[in-house]
Amino acid sequence: MVFVPRFKTLISCVVGLLLLGYQLQVIADNQDDALTLLRVTNAATRFDQAAASQTAAIVRTFASIVNMSSNVILPEPVRLEISSCYLQEFAWSRFESGFAQIFAANLNAEELALLIDFFSARSIPPPQIDQFRQLITKASAIELQAADLMFAQTESCDRNSVRIIRRYLAENAN
Repeated sequence: MVFVPRFKTLISCVVGLLLLGYQLQVIADNQDDALTLLRVTNAATRFDQAAASQTAAIVRTFASIVNMSSNVILPEPVRLEISSCYLQEFAWSRFESGFAQIFAANLNAEELALLIDFFSARSIPPPQIDQFRQLITKASAIELQAADLMFAQTESCDRNSVRIIRRYLAENAN
């Protein structure tokens, strides 16, 4: 009977599609939970503050190098032009969905819920402490993936900063 093997193949395909649909739904649910986690942790504000702090440190370093080597103080418009590149490259909006995907891929729904509850209530129920400890062991892998994402999605502003500084020095040479 040729019909039976084809029917089994059809059933297998349907079951496979249903499982794939279920997996896609789980991934979508995890993605939503990951976005919720990012919101309750106030990740956007913290990320933007860190980016602004790092940018200020980078601009200070460039200004210091220029001052030490050329005895020139970079004016505020030049500093702002340099910092705008870094602030644009490291804007939260460029990374939010990627960070959510990383969390969704590395944490299951239960782990995401545990973290959301922790950051919402600032506590862990005693029966979940071991689970929370286990969850923390995933942090370094997630951190590494986030750093890889940032590296892959950003251009270096260093060359642009050097170009801006050289242009300023050339225009203002005595």
